[in-house]
Amino acid sequence: MLLLMILKILEQYSDENQPLTHKQIIEYLQKNYNVECDRRTVARHIKTLNNFGEYDIVKCKRGTYINRIFENSDLRLLIDSVLFSPFISNEKVRQLIEKLSLLGTEKFKSKFKHTENFYIKNLRHSDNTEVMNSVDAINEAINKSKKITFAYNHYERINNIFQLRPKNDKLYKVSPYQMVIATGRYYLIANTDGHENISHYRIDKIKNVVITDEPLISDRNIKELANGGLNLPRHMAEHLYMFGGESIVVKFWIYDWITDSLVDWFGTGQNYKILQIQDNRLLIKVKINYIAMKF
Repeated sequence: MLLLMILKILEQYSDENQPLTHKQIIEYLQKNYNVECDRRTVARHIKTLNNFGEYDIVKCKRGTYINRIFENSDLRLLIDSVLFSPFISNEKVRQLIEKLSLLGTEKFKSKFKHTENFYIKNLRHSDNTEVMNSVDAINEAINKSKKITFAYNHYERINNIFQLRPKNDKLYKVSPYQMVIATGRYYLIANTDGHENISHYRIDKIKNVVITDEPLISDRNIKELANGGLNLPRHMAEHLYMFGGESIVVKFWIYDWITDSLVDWFGTGQNYKILQIQDNRLLIKVKINYIAMKF
């Protein structure tokens, strides 16, 4: 058990900027576990952990630390991505942040805990508590190349409160191809039974996902994707707001002082062409969904 205690102390309190001396490890053993230990025993156990090969434990002049898979900046980015995801429920956001914070030191956790608790309560998150179950089931169906059925929901005003309710009585049956995040929302790209085109469904509005025994329709057999199936980067570039329907070629003029917006929506040039430059204007040619271009 002493081996595990030392490992836990290294995980909780040490990193590259804060290595622990043997004396500090002994103090934490006493404080956290009420265990007495000497320096030679600590050194021997650290050597055992190193020999095991699963943990990257580093010895330096200032002490010993565990080399972490995630740096603090990595964890901060992952936690913020979860925190500002409107398609996850409040409770799931809390659970995911708690799990991610376990990968950091105690010092790291103490820095943001009260701030995150405040934001979890006040930021807009989904009312759908089934999102993660839906993601699991859809992912399994994609891997097995099977169709799925689900109930699709929307918000209805009931007693002046907007509540998530089934859009209609029918179950949707679709061939799922890919899940993507676009404009801050989580979408399923799929083909709906009886249709020849691609549909985009908000995953935070999907409930009761069931994997069927039916093989999905190959994306190569979908009229809209006739040229080689689903090309995700191209599809995302052409369907900016995840509207369905075919893409068209659009030409438009912009002033060069709004090129930041051009890059935000279309990238740095791989998805469009600059046909002409005149004074301080650019003529742009892009292939895009018509309704998305309008928006």
